[in-house]
Order: sequence, then structure tokens, then C-alpha cells
Amino acid sequence: MLVPLGWLKEYTDITCDARELAKKMTFTGSKAEGVADLGGGIINVAAGKLLTFDRHPDADKLFVSSVDVGGGETVQIVTGADNIKAGDIVPIALDNSTLPGGVHIKATKMRGIVSQGMMCSIQELHLLKADYPEAPDDGILVLDPSVEPGADVREVLGFDDFVIDFEITTNRPDCLGVLGLAREAAATMGTAFKAPAALSEGYKRGNGGAGESGADLPHVTILNNELCCRYTARMVTGVEVKSSPEWMKKRLRNSGVRPINNIVDVTNYVMLETGQPLHAFDARYVAGNEIIIRNAARGEKIQTLDGGERELDTDMLVIADSEKPIAVAGVMGGEHSGIFPDTKTVIIESANFNGISIRRTARKLGMRTESSSRFEKGIDPNMALPAADRAVELIEALGAGRAEYCHADIYPVKRAPSRVGFEPERINALLGTDISRGEMIKILRGVDLAYDENTNEIVAPTYRMDINMGADLAEEVARFYDYNNIEATLRPGTVTTAGVRTPLQKLRQAASNTVLACGYSEIYTFTFQGPKAYDKLLLPPDSPLRRAVRVENPFNEDSCLMRTTAVPEMLKTISDNYSQRIDSAAFFEFASVFHPQADQNAGVTIRDVYKDGVVDLDAADKFLPVQNCELTLGAFGDGHSFFTVKGVFEALFGALGIKSYQFTRCTDIPYMHPGRSAYIMIGNKAAGYFGETHPDIADAFSMPEHALAGAVLFDALYQAAVPGRSYRQPAKFPPVPRDLALLADVNTPAGDIRRVIKKHGGAILESAEAFDVYTGPQVPDGKKSIAFSLMFRSEDRTLTDDDVASKISAILNALEKEFGVKLRV
Repeated sequence: MLVPLGWLKEYTDITCDARELAKKMTFTGSKAEGVADLGGGIINVAAGKLLTFDRHPDADKLFVSSVDVGGGETVQIVTGADNIKAGDIVPIALDNSTLPGGVHIKATKMRGIVSQGMMCSIQELHLLKADYPEAPDDGILVLDPSVEPGADVREVLGFDDFVIDFEITTNRPDCLGVLGLAREAAATMGTAFKAPAALSEGYKRGNGGAGESGADLPHVTILNNELCCRYTARMVTGVEVKSSPEWMKKRLRNSGVRPINNIVDVTNYVMLETGQPLHAFDARYVAGNEIIIRNAARGEKIQTLDGGERELDTDMLVIADSEKPIAVAGVMGGEHSGIFPDTKTVIIESANFNGISIRRTARKLGMRTESSSRFEKGIDPNMALPAADRAVELIEALGAGRAEYCHADIYPVKRAPSRVGFEPERINALLGTDISRGEMIKILRGVDLAYDENTNEIVAPTYRMDINMGADLAEEVARFYDYNNIEATLRPGTVTTAGVRTPLQKLRQAASNTVLACGYSEIYTFTFQGPKAYDKLLLPPDSPLRRAVRVENPFNEDSCLMRTTAVPEMLKTISDNYSQRIDSAAFFEFASVFHPQADQNAGVTIRDVYKDGVVDLDAADKFLPVQNCELTLGAFGDGHSFFTVKGVFEALFGALGIKSYQFTRCTDIPYMHPGRSAYIMIGNKAAGYFGETHPDIADAFSMPEHALAGAVLFDALYQAAVPGRSYRQPAKFPPVPRDLALLADVNTPAGDIRRVIKKHGGAILESAEAFDVYTGPQVPDGKKSIAFSLMFRSEDRTLTDDDVASKISAILNALEKEFGVKLRV
């Protein structure tokens, strides 16, 4: 939120500069993102009155002017602008002046005549046309005739101020107004806070007016008290719509709001001041002199102030008259509900709406506004009437209308201040401090938190909706006691331990190092998905992967589910890199995936998890989804194939000490190629898969052909891993190598053949690896020649040829019996 320092100073005494204040308030919890010196780039630029304005004697398109720049000083300026005349007040960049952007102005000669500076346009002063609509597009800015010659242009334009950009956290909606930040500044500086009279004492009307009986005031009805807990309306008659005074326009501009007219500007000014959004209705367009707060009818439409037609649904709250909706509650008014040049009677609306409802409505309509952003964070309903009072007070002060005595205020259930038990001992125990009871009370009173001696409770005003428990009081004490004064301590009974990784962390680090060494880059992706991701994977409707945990309040439809697989994000990463013309790349991610509990529909709700502010762990276990970790791989381009990915997994298993694994054919995963993918079996269970992606999903993800992907459950790796280094005594006896060239069906997997070889090779078979596969001439159709390298060795003796021959005979018999595999002759 942008807050001018001059505005803050109106409500509390601030003796330090803006940057020092920003630093101090950041340390007390109101984080300042930055400080802008509005006039920092403008030096030695003054208002000047044109005494003469004559044509240049030697140039048809130039003019020479004698300019009064105050203090009895007159300068001569040569200009090419023709939109000005003698008597005008304009900005003059004097000799040795600086303009925004670092432009330096010096005296110079123009066609033989000295020009002692330059007249400035809005472009040269870096002003916006929207803020100065009366300024010419191509000409000199003409200032108000009342401006004194010699006045600093920064003061004239309101640039003699600093603007602090505060980051307002969601738990402090009271700081979405200048008053809230002024309270924080007062507490930070230890000074008094002074609120406007209309807010602290109520509206006191100055001049007489009509409507004291309230007969002219619209009749207000709230049909949905859950979505609108308070609605206040005040009436202003005799309205004269015109431009706002310069002081108000300057404050609005410096706060990032464009001035429009005096009535609209007052509503925006009060919203920025108090944080309470207001809306001004032209009373002529409130049919039946009736205001009804209700849910929209199905298919009902409204033309909003931005010119768009919006279709509403029954979940949306609207402000309606007796015939039609005239505003989308808390978001934007209707096209005919605004202020027009001939408006004479205005109804000022100040209401309090349900934040969740406003956020959903704004998101559905694509209309997030200053008003909706405040309502969705929660606003104090007790501010509604004071804000309306402040608005009519300002309207009268500007001479823009006459406020009526009467007002409508529907407030069925009033919000009471929250009360929290005061326990200084627990606060000190939590903070590790030794602050006295009296000092704590003094700190809390400094932020408007009262102490009730009768009940020993801290009473928080209704605008402090973040004060609900003892920890909140501890936070208030800590931030104004000064965090730098709190020494670092351990909690009582805490035992210090050495900072080491857990076995799971060590295993993950080892896995990460191994995959990195294979040339893969680690990525991090979002854990939310949409149903479209599963459609792209060609998953059938009954796929277990489609049974995902739904997010109750998602950002959009594409992030409404907690992912059950990270493969879509991996494929998207491949697609993004491929679209940037990267020829080859490989990625991995330790991805969190989520699955609903088996008894997810057992009726456990979030309210069951949090009982009286305490977490019920049993209920939490039933309510929260099951979270697992998957190691997901992806690759594409030259140098990456089915076999290289297989090699990565083999290197990974070797590094983790996993030996009981094998690869089997995979044909039933819709998004994997049925002939070029495999399951990863650890023990007798499938722990993952890898291979080429199915050609049909290449277009869906805009990927190159033969893109690769894979995933393995990290829990399965953890359970099968043998941590630490292994040692094997060097062999004492020589090995006996043998090569087998086998003739097998083309569809018989090499892994299955290797499994049979290992099984029947016995204890003396040290290794068996396929090193060649051949199809073509001299091999029958439907067959393939596959060659294996076998290594035999005994630990206690030298093997004989008969020892090896018997094992090879057993292997060949088993292969022929199980797969019809024969020795190739």
C-alpha cells in the first residue's frame, strides 16, 4: 500500500525522515518495501509567470518570453510551444536545473537569443495524461493562476513528499488504510494518535438542510445476513459535481489513485484513509427508492461501471433496487449507479460483506478491484458508519453538497471486542524474556489493546481481528519491545544435539548426487494440477491416478487438484525446453505426490482436526491426504534413449546398495510406449517405470518424438537400500568366461532370459549380461539372436570345464522349456 508521509503526519507526530520511519516500522512488523522521493528527480524548477510572449525575430516557429520567477527575478525563455500566452503560470526549468531521468538544463542560445532555461510539458516532468487531462498532448503545462511565481514546482504538483510502500499481511486488514498505519507509526514512535473528528466523535452537521424526517432516504432491506452483516446509507442533496481541490487530487495521485470528480474522489479518499470501501449512487437511478441486498437470480445480468456486461449466478451478492441489480456487492457498481455531471442527490453506501463471498465473486467475474481486495481480507463492520460520516463531512467541507441528518444503518448482530486472558508468565516463557507485567500492559495499551483489571483480560478493538489468543499478545509485546532486545535462548528442557542428516536425508542426498553425476538437472514444479493434465496422459476414467484430492479454494481450474503423479509437470518441462530450441536435456525431481486416505469420506472435517484450538492427531491422520515422494526423470534429444535411462536407474541402485531389482516389460501405462518401456521391480513389487512416452501424447504436450520419462517411489528405494559402503574380498581363483548366442522369439524380453540364466546358473554364476541383439539375414522371421556374456567363478576352488558345462546345460534346458529359446548354431 502506497502511503504519503504527509498524510501520515496528519494523524501523528513524526519527527524522523521517511526512510528512518520505514526502517523503524519494518522492525515493529509493518514491513516497508521501499521509499520513493516523489520530487527527487526535479531540482531548481519553479513556477513562472509569463510577462511577455512575442515571436522570435529570426525564427517563425519560436517565441521569446520574459518570465517572472519570483523574488523580483526575471528570466528570458525561448520556446517553440504555441499553446501559452502572456499571463499564464508555467513550470520553468531554470539554468542548471535537473528534470526526471537525469536531464540537465543549462542556459543556451537559440537563433542568437539567450534562453535562460526551459518551459516544461507533462512529458518532461514525467506526469501522466490521465492525472492531468487538461494538459495538452504536445505543449506546455499551464498551472493554476493562483500559484505564486517562484513557487517550487514540487510543492505545486504535490511532489514535495515521500511515499512509503508498505507490504500489508493478510492478518492486518486494518492497515489497508492510512489510519491503521498511522496507529502503527504512533506506537512505533511513541507519539499520540489523532483520528479525524467524524471518525472518533461521529458526524456533526454544520449547515441546515432538508430530509430530517428521513422520508427521502431509501428503504434498506438485507435478505442475506450471512453475506452482508451491516449496511449503512447516508444521503447528500444539492450536489455540485466538479473537480476536487488540488490537495485532495495530490494525495490521491500520490497514493496511486486517479482523481475523477469531487464525489468519487471523496469515496476513494475515505477508502484509502479508513480502509472501508464506499460507493456513491445517483439517487435518480435507485428505482422505487429502495435498496435490497440479496443474492443474484440465476442468469441475471448487470452492466458494470467499466462498460462490461456481467452474467451473475446465485452465489453472488448484489445491491438491487425494486427492479434490478445496481451493483455487484463489494466489487463494482452498475453502469447507471455512478456519478454524472448533472447528479444532484447522492446516496453514500458503506457496508460490510463476507470476504470469502466477495473473493469468489471477483474471481468468477474477473474483476478484482481495490474494494474487493479489501473486503476479501476482512473489514471491521464497526467502521461502516464512521466512514460514511467522514465522507459526508468531506463533501460538505468541499462545498460539494449538503448532508442530511438521517441515515440508514442495518446492523443485526454487532461485533464485540475480542478478549484474551492476560498471562505475562506464559508470554515471557514463549519469548525467552523477563519483561515486567507493567511494561507489557504499557506496550499493549500503546497499540489500543486495553487491560480489564476485573477479568485480567486484554480487550482488543474490533478492527484488530488478528488478536485471538495468547500467542497474538506475545507477538504484540515482542515487536514493540524490539526483537533486537530479545536474546537468543533455548526453550527450557531443550537438549542440544549435533546437526546431522537423518538416514532418509542421507539416502536422498546420495540419490541426488548419483543422478546429477549422470548429467541430469534438478527441477522443482508445482504440486497442483487440473483434470486436463490427466486427459493429456490418456488416463481412462477409472484410473487410480484420477482419484485426486481436490483443493477447496483453488487459484484456477488448472490447479484445483493435488497431483497424484509428477509426470505431467516433467513433460511440460521437456516441452518448455524443446520450445526454446534446446537440442538435448535431462531432468529429475524429488516430487511430492498426494493420494486421498482410504477412509477419506468417513465424515472427518477440518473442524474435527482443530478442537478448541488444539490439533487432534488421530483426526488429522484421517483427514489429511497421504503424501509420498517420487523420483521422477525426464529426457529428450541426442544421447538419451531407453537404455541410457535404464543405465541411470542401474547406477542409482548400485549407489544405494539395492541388488534385488529387475526390469520387466510394461504395456499397460497409457502414456508410455508399449514396446519401449519397462517396470522397475524391487523384490516382487513394482516400484516404478521408465521408457519412451507414447507417440499420441507428444502432440498433447508439444514434445519431440522419443521423449523419455520415468518415476520410482522413493519409499521403495529407502526400504530396499543397504546404506554405507560394502566390501567384498578380492577373488582368489580365476574366472571362467563363456558367451552364449541364443535364438529367441522377437518379443521375448532380454530381462526374462537373464532372470532364467541367473536362476539356473547357481552360486558359481558371477554375472550375466546381454551384449548383442541381432535380427536380419540368417535369423528366421519372428526370431532374434541375443548374445549373453557369462562369468563363472568359485570362491573356494578353481572351476573345471565340467563344472561350467553342467551349468550351461541346465541353463539351456530351462530356457528352451520356459521360452523356447535355443542355442544359435
